[in-house]
Amino acid sequence: MQILLKNTYLLDTEKIEERLDKFWLKYEKILGHSM
Repeated sequence: MQILLKNTYLLDTEKIEERLDKFWLKYEKILGHSM
């Protein structure tokens, strides 16, 4: 059970990092336009 939790946690963090990257790309574009 512990191993399974760790594996799903790692997968989740990878997905979250991907989403954060996309979010920051959009955010940088918005900031770039407003400046």
